[in-house]
Amino acid sequence: NRSNRHNQQRLDMTIISTALHGCLFSDRATVAVAIATSAFTAVVFLWLCRSIRKRVDTFDERDRGRGGKEGPPSPASSSCCSAHEQLREHTHIFAKRVIRVADDVLVATGYGLSNSICIRGDGGLIIIDTCESRAAAEECLRDFRAQPGFGGDDLKVAGVIYTHFHQDHVGGTGAFLEEAKSSSTEDVDDDGDEHECEIWAHHSTEGMIRQFNIVMGPIAYVRSARQFGNLLTKPMLENSGIGPFLRLDDDGPGKKVDVVLPNRTYGDEEASGAKGKGKCEGARRTIEIAGVTLELIHAPGETDDQTVVYMPSRRMLFAADNYYEAFPNLYAIRGVPYRDPMKWVRSLDLMRSLEADVMVPSHTLPVFGREEVAERLRNYRDAIAHVHDQTVRFALKGHHPDRIANEVKLPGTVRGLEYLKEFYGTVRWSCKSIFHGYLGWFSGEPSELFQLSPSERSARMVRLGGGPERCLAVARESMLDGDLQWALELVTAVSQLHEDLSWSVRRGATALRVDILRKLGTGQISANARNYYLTTALEAEGSLDTSLPKALLEEATMTTAIEDILDAMRYRIDADAAEGREWQLRINYLDSGKSFVLVLRNSVMTVVPVSSSSSEEESVAALLLRMDGKSPQPSPAITMMEVSCTELAWRKFLLSPIKSLLVGNMTLTKGSLADFRAFGSCFDRSM
Repeated sequence: NRSNRHNQQRLDMTIISTALHGCLFSDRATVAVAIATSAFTAVVFLWLCRSIRKRVDTFDERDRGRGGKEGPPSPASSSCCSAHEQLREHTHIFAKRVIRVADDVLVATGYGLSNSICIRGDGGLIIIDTCESRAAAEECLRDFRAQPGFGGDDLKVAGVIYTHFHQDHVGGTGAFLEEAKSSSTEDVDDDGDEHECEIWAHHSTEGMIRQFNIVMGPIAYVRSARQFGNLLTKPMLENSGIGPFLRLDDDGPGKKVDVVLPNRTYGDEEASGAKGKGKCEGARRTIEIAGVTLELIHAPGETDDQTVVYMPSRRMLFAADNYYEAFPNLYAIRGVPYRDPMKWVRSLDLMRSLEADVMVPSHTLPVFGREEVAERLRNYRDAIAHVHDQTVRFALKGHHPDRIANEVKLPGTVRGLEYLKEFYGTVRWSCKSIFHGYLGWFSGEPSELFQLSPSERSARMVRLGGGPERCLAVARESMLDGDLQWALELVTAVSQLHEDLSWSVRRGATALRVDILRKLGTGQISANARNYYLTTALEAEGSLDTSLPKALLEEATMTTAIEDILDAMRYRIDADAAEGREWQLRINYLDSGKSFVLVLRNSVMTVVPVSSSSSEEESVAALLLRMDGKSPQPSPAITMMEVSCTELAWRKFLLSPIKSLLVGNMTLTKGSLADFRAFGSCFDRSM
């Protein structure tokens, strides 16, 4: 734990006082010896404490430089900051600048992971993608305004378009909306009041924003931090593959992520009437904002909600994340749902059919010239199709996915193209994802049907290798010989036995693991792989914490819709703790008038909204009707409880249960406090 200097001084004095305390009860003959011994002990402790404090200060200095900012490199970062030569060259395209693509079109690059695009219309601006944070968006808007023709007071933000749900495309919207205005007379109601700024997206985007943030938010934060390297410092952080860095480190007031859900959608009509696979692809909607006509086109690729935007007056294509200057991320190591390569290929064919003169992606640089745009899109789609088709070919031959990942290579005709180098996605990861997309997790090898747990497999592997010390010695030799993958697998097996190892062996395994991870990281052309290796190395040595910060958890709890919060509680049920127990908790929110019933049985929790006027028995009957297709009377074995409070009080309760109960912000109108506490014990408190 990090202590401030005042606490350190108190610790110093405590050490001395404790050491000398026994002298008061000793005879004169032993006092001198005791004082001398205690003084020596105190000096040693003081030296150790000051050494630890100096080490902590070093960590603090490095933390100040997180997120790609220039900061004093730690000893660890300076010893492993070298990057693959081609990856270093790739960094040059992420220079921070505003590029004038046309007289009325700007694109800001280098402000964060993604680009932000600004189109000038008649009396208003249109923003395509809003960066990942409010701070990045504010800088983009400021620099857009500094460009000739974009600084007039009459040019307010008239509309926003999301190309898809990823945070680096929607996280800075609040900054743009502060000066937004409605640009259409249709947005004025009967009282003459203006409605909110138009925010356009595919109809599925809102649901994906909610699903990603609510369901997988905590683990997504950890794995994203590793993939993008946003907790690394310069020079350890070279880039993030498709941008300089993921910018989430601004801690000032109002500088956080500021996502606003879309209020205009398209594609839902086509979706409701679609029949058969792929019928919703290519849904289009022509819109007009500030006098500019734009065509929104559904083009699934990196995400299923991907929207590309076409500007007919300029023959300009805004390609979203379906193209960028790197091999496409057909699988993201931070963890994502399956990305269907053939949907991506079909979308690229659709984009090619537009015959655009200019293409502006949401990452990396714009592409000029009809022939150049066509050639890049053609090669991009062929590269994806090649990896897909060859993976399927080898899968049909019964090859293991790990073998396929080593067999498939890009054809020589496209392998050397700068915009298809593996700076972001890799062919090997893509092959494994494609195999899983068609055949699932099972490779076909019977030994994988009921595998040993990782810890048990590691224990047997280490025993077979002659014990932990011998395995570490072989791992060290392999590292020195350049066989880094085998070295990592050996040291990982030893590390799995953490509780059974002596302190010295654990320390040696950790140090060796850190060295191997750093060496692996420095040799990667993929920024994702490099960042993941180097971040986990810092985690292993204890100098970096990637867990979800408390401030972000509190912010999410206080701002997320109450329905989504209740739904997320389902994933915190501790099945063992809830075994054999049945509960029903009705929550009445006094401020919003909403009521919900939480039913926990068979270690599964179900959330059902009910009318605030419904009786307890009626709500249970309605729940059972939905679940079982019938409506019996509630079981007397269910423990019944009811709570009344405001939504704010419930949010505060989730953050600090004991304090909330003590201050009396919640009223338990049915059931006992003991029952309520027992219900709470069924949730995993470590999450």
